[in-house]
Amino acid sequence: MAKINLTVCDVDQNPTVEARTYRITVDGKSYSADLCDEHSAPIREVMRIAEAAGSTGRATARRGVGDFSAKVKTIEEIEAEKAAAGKGNGGRRAAKKS
Repeated sequence: MAKINLTVCDVDQNPTVEARTYRITVDGKSYSADLCDEHSAPIREVMRIAEAAGSTGRATARRGVGDFSAKVKTIEEIEAEKAAAGKGNGGRRAAKKS
């Protein structure tokens, strides 16, 4: 069986909109979220402000090949999660808390 990796926004789970993974570390605690352009706008605004202020950020060491935590799901699993998320909350999924 072939599998397709699909990254969807953690907020709306829309498979038709491109999402990127954002990783942020604050006070030594790391957070990660997959967000579309709409839901990543606040993060991108903070990045813009930091760049304008002269912050260059710090590059961190990359993890080794194969050392990742990607979630591989079948289309059926994605559809089942979308159906479950749509019940009782007007079709919107609550934002994840890390």
